[in-house]
Amino acid sequence: MKKGVLNVVVSPWHKTSLLEAGVYDLQLEEGAKFVALAHCQYPDHDRSLVEGIVYPFLEQYKPDAVFLLGGMIHDDAFNNFAPRDDKRVTVHQQPLAPEIVAVLSKHLGTSTKDSKAADDGDELAYKFRDMVFNFGADHCGQFIDSFSQPASSQVFYIPSASPLLPNEAEIMNFLYYASKRVVGHLQKVRTWMDKHPDEAPPPAERPKVLEEGSMDDVPTRTQDFARLLGLVDHPRVQVLRFSSGIRVNDTDLFMVGDFRRRNSLTAGMTEFEQLHHNIWRSFDGKVADGWFTTLAQSLPTRRRQYQFHEIGNLMDSERMGYQRGYDRWGKSIVAGRVVRGQLHGCNIPIIRGANGRRGIVFDGIAYEENMAAGRGKQQTLGLVNAMKGTRKR
Repeated sequence: MKKGVLNVVVSPWHKTSLLEAGVYDLQLEEGAKFVALAHCQYPDHDRSLVEGIVYPFLEQYKPDAVFLLGGMIHDDAFNNFAPRDDKRVTVHQQPLAPEIVAVLSKHLGTSTKDSKAADDGDELAYKFRDMVFNFGADHCGQFIDSFSQPASSQVFYIPSASPLLPNEAEIMNFLYYASKRVVGHLQKVRTWMDKHPDEAPPPAERPKVLEEGSMDDVPTRTQDFARLLGLVDHPRVQVLRFSSGIRVNDTDLFMVGDFRRRNSLTAGMTEFEQLHHNIWRSFDGKVADGWFTTLAQSLPTRRRQYQFHEIGNLMDSERMGYQRGYDRWGKSIVAGRVVRGQLHGCNIPIIRGANGRRGIVFDGIAYEENMAAGRGKQQTLGLVNAMKGTRKR
C-alpha cells in the first residue's frame, strides 16, 4: 500500500494469473453429474433462492461434484468485528445480517457494534480473535459445507482474488491490517497496566488475549483461508488456491475469471482463445451459454465442438445494492453430466414467474422460492389533493 501526496492510503487491486495460481486436474467418470455456482456473497446472499431453490435442487439432482467459483463470502462481513469500523461508505445502510448479530451477541452481549457496549475499543480488541474464528468456522465454513450436504457431493471451492467485485482475498487483506491494529492496541493496554499496577487488575485476572503472541494464530495469508473456515482436511470440501482453475477430463476449465466484456459470451470466448479449453467461468455478471464447431479435418470430414459458459450470481441484490446493475445482471446455476467422456451442461436461469416468485425448471421438475422476494424496497405514492377530493381542474 502506498501513501499519496495527501497522505491518503490507496490499496492496489489484486492481480491474478491462472498460471501462477495453478490448475488442478480432475477426472469425472461416465454419467457423473456436476453443478457450478458462484458469487453468493454470504451472509449477504439471496437466502430465498439458496434455501428455496438451490438446496432442494441439489437434493433432487444429486451431483457428484459441486464447483464454487469465487465470491462465496462477502469481505465486508468481517469488518463488523474490528476495533475500528472500516465498512464501505454506502448511500443506503442495510441492517446487519443475522449471523453477524449472533456473533456480536455471543461475544459482546449486544446485537450491534454501534451500541455503547460494543463501542469500547478494549472490549472489541479482546474479542476480535474469538469473533473472527467464530464467524469464519461456525458460519462461513458451514455455509460452504452446506452445498455438499443435500447429496453428499464433493465440493471444490475456488476463492476469488479478482478485482471489481467483492472477493475473498480482501478478507485476508483486512484481517492482516486489522490484526496489526489489534496487536498495537493490546500493547498499549499492557504498557499502561505495567505502569499503573495499582489501578490495573492482577496479572492472574487479566484477559489471556493480553499475553504476547495471542494473535499469532489469526489467519492473515491466503494460504490460511481454509483454516479460517474450519475446512482443513474436510472430507467433502476442498478449498483450492485463490483464482486457480480446475481442468476436468483434460478438456474443460472451471475458473473464476478476472475481467468482463460488454456483450454476453465475449469474455468466455476470450478465455477460450487464450486457454484453448472449454470454459466455465463466473465473475462477468451475465448468464450465457455458447457452442461452436470447427473443421478439424476435411477428408474424411472431422469436426471439433467447443463451448463456453458464463455463470450468474446468487447474491442479494438489495443488500449488495452498492454494486452497479451491470455487476448484478443475472442469477443462475449450472448443471450437467458427463456423456461419452465430454461435459454436457448449461445455465439454468432463475426467472420470476407470473405469481411473482422466482424459480427454475430442470428435467421436468420445477423449483420455486417459498415466497416472492428479491424485488427490493417498494412503496406507494399518492397525490395529496386527489386524496382530499379537492383536485383542481
